[in-house]
Parts: sequence; C-alpha cells; structure tokens
Amino acid sequence: MGILEREIRDRAIDSLAEMPRLDVRPIFSGFGFYDDGLLVAAAWDGAFQLRYLEDGHWKYRPVDPATLDDPVALVGLVRERGAQLARDPAARRRR
Repeated sequence: MGILEREIRDRAIDSLAEMPRLDVRPIFSGFGFYDDGLLVAAAWDGAFQLRYLEDGHWKYRPVDPATLDDPVALVGLVRERGAQLARDPAARRRR
C-alpha cells in the first residue's frame, strides 16, 4: 500500500461519510470499500475503482479523480454499484 492509495482512501472516506455501513479494509496492495459487507470498490493501483463482474472475472474500473471530492457523485456511484452487485450471488463473500 503506497502513499497514493492512502491519500485516495482518505479522500474517499471523507466523501462517503454519509454511508453508515461502509467499512474500509486493507486488501491486496490497497484498500477495499465494503458496503454492508459487500466489496464494491477499491483504492489501489493509483485510483479509486469500482468493482464489476464481467465474463466470470472481477474487474475494477477507475472513477474520474475529481469525483473523489464530490460526495454527492461518489455516494451515488458507490450505492448504485453496491445495489447492482447485491443482486448478483457471485458478488457475495463465500463463507
């Protein structure tokens, strides 16, 4: 985890403060953003990235860096992504 990932994490946490079920944890070489236990985004590889399942593989797509400082936009993106992932059983953590 580099300095850039920590800065991205901190900016995103500030913008996502209104999400009470948000949990941020270290993952691979960055930080995972979990909404109600569901991994929806990550701060890694120098960007804040939303999680997608495509053709059976997990992909991460970076958001516009300016969005990190726009709480309304970032909360909307993360909530929308979480709602879409919640409908997919493959997105839930295996127990």
